[in-house]
Amino acid sequence: MTPAGPWSLQSLSVATHDNQPARVTLTLVHTDGRVVAHEQTADGPVDAVVKAIDHATGIHVRLRTFEVHSVTVGEDAQGEALLTVEHNGRTYRGAGISTNILESASRAYLEVINRIEATKANAGRVGNERGSAFRPTSSPD
Repeated sequence: MTPAGPWSLQSLSVATHDNQPARVTLTLVHTDGRVVAHEQTADGPVDAVVKAIDHATGIHVRLRTFEVHSVTVGEDAQGEALLTVEHNGRTYRGAGISTNILESASRAYLEVINRIEATKANAGRVGNERGSAFRPTSSPD
């Protein structure tokens, strides 16, 4: 499942070891052609994924909730990550599905980042439309 928006996940590598921070290396691709790679360490793998995406995209949010649910059964079961974040006073929800729950988390978080970018782009267009509204000029008498 590819997120609808400018950012997509190209690669994700996660390493965890007892008594060491989790390490995430990811590569994101933007529709404008940018390819951004970032490596991040944090207390746990989900925290490292979130921080890596924040740094790679330049969009920083506050993670409020994070849940993982099994949506299929068996050895190749898929997990759905659901999360809620806050950004500039607004709440956004994201969801991602994969057999790898860290990939699910990445996709859910990117869904939120893409929504935030879409909100910014729409606000910019509305602002430009307002700024370019027809203004009558007074004629010389």
